[in-house]
Amino acid sequence: MSPDPVDIAELIPHRPPMVMIDRLVRCDATSAEGIKTFHAGDYGISGGSISESLLVECLAQTVAAMQGYLLKQQGRKASQGLLVGIDNFIVYSPVRVGSPLMMTITVANCVGPFRIVSGSVSQDGSLLAEGQMKVFLQEDAHEVPTMPVA
Repeated sequence: MSPDPVDIAELIPHRPPMVMIDRLVRCDATSAEGIKTFHAGDYGISGGSISESLLVECLAQTVAAMQGYLLKQQGRKASQGLLVGIDNFIVYSPVRVGSPLMMTITVANCVGPFRIVSGSVSQDGSLLAEGQMKVFLQEDAHEVPTMPVA
């Protein structure tokens, strides 16, 4: 389903210069797609190249936007989340500045607030990167894990 147009700032907790998704273009309960276009002078751009680590963050923020959108549909506020880990993340090609990236994510498994998410990044129809992420999605304040005090 195509989400209603929503300011991305309503869906994710990130703020400039660390916003790595321009808009959510498709979203359902288990998958989503987002778009990001990097421009010269943006965070993470050096010598006309985009840092490969930003591709992981683009995917993670697509997960955050998906969660924010689904919660908004329920009349709830966007929640916080944490990228817990990445597995088998492979970058096949460099990213070109000025051409939109398409981030596609699919939730493969859920255990409580934890999600295993597969994601890919493409540009102009070519696969640039793919891999899996483990994320923690907080739905309310009672789900925040606490560390024991030594």
